[in-house]
Amino acid sequence: MIALNEFDHTGMAAEIRRNSRKISPKDLHEKVDALPPKVFGEYTLSLCGLSIEDM
Repeated sequence: MIALNEFDHTGMAAEIRRNSRKISPKDLHEKVDALPPKVFGEYTLSLCGLSIEDM
């Protein structure tokens, strides 16, 4: 999931899994690096993993 704040050009990229042990920060970082820079290049994204425990 990606949430963007267009006012200050920040955002959050999250990997969401039911089982928190399946969240891979490395995989999420690779996915964010693969985002098209033309669209997401001006945003500073923070990364996080969310699971059922976060609900």
